[in-house]
Amino acid sequence: MFDLSGARVLRTRGRDAFALIVKACRRDVPPARLYTKMKPQNITVDIENKAMQITWDDAHVSIYDFTYLRRACPCAECQPWKEGAGAPGEMPAAVRNAVGELKAVSDVQPIGGYAIQFLWASGHMYGIYTWDYLRAICPCGEHAGKT
Repeated sequence: MFDLSGARVLRTRGRDAFALIVKACRRDVPPARLYTKMKPQNITVDIENKAMQITWDDAHVSIYDFTYLRRACPCAECQPWKEGAGAPGEMPAAVRNAVGELKAVSDVQPIGGYAIQFLWASGHMYGIYTWDYLRAICPCGEHAGKT
């Protein structure tokens, strides 16, 4: 387990945001799994440990490693098959080898009340990670391999 005691909490519109730490693995998420309607109660972004933790409204805690999140970017550049290009599930080499690095907590931005967006140190910033998507790619033992 990661020690997030030194992590900074990102506040968005009076809500706590939380941090997730995730294994560097990649899974495609079927559309049916994307509609969980779960919302975060807390999000903690830990720049030093390169992790983000989310506490969901059902009290489940998800911890994501930044590299896992970067490689799971849902944008069309990172998942071209969603736009009809390339073989389904085949990530470009640049995505398979991407390293998730953020310079500051402010590099995680809220998108309305339904998502967050990362400004990765590499300059990549196109993915919009909805709450449903983040819950669907939760890497915990309970959810891993169910997508």
